[in-house]
Amino acid sequence: MQDPTPVEGLKSTILISVRPAYARAILNGTKTCEYRRSVPRRPVSRMLIYETAPAKHIMGEAEVIGLLELPVEELWERTKALGGLTEAAYRQYFHGQEIAHAFLLGRITAYEEPVELKATGVSRAPQSWMYL
Repeated sequence: MQDPTPVEGLKSTILISVRPAYARAILNGTKTCEYRRSVPRRPVSRMLIYETAPAKHIMGEAEVIGLLELPVEELWERTKALGGLTEAAYRQYFHGQEIAHAFLLGRITAYEEPVELKATGVSRAPQSWMYL
């Protein structure tokens, strides 16, 4: 089984769009990995969590402590207790994909007050993620 790619000490930050239920699960610590079909080419050490409609704000941030890139079935077996998804939702999300990715999350910071996108210099939310 592949070990996660270490990302300690790297400076890249991404802004990531997350549906409300999953954003809340990350911020309350019950979801400790974030699945993605595609990931940045540069390693990241931090992600700002943009909660999609209806909130439409940056609600917090997460330290990225690793990244897994594995066949869809293998990633599910390795992360099913961490991802906050049912198996059916996971399979639907990765339908047609051979490889799946998961950011492994460390320290989580939920902001006391939501942050507007424009405070980061971004005019509109990313479809999935973007570098900051």
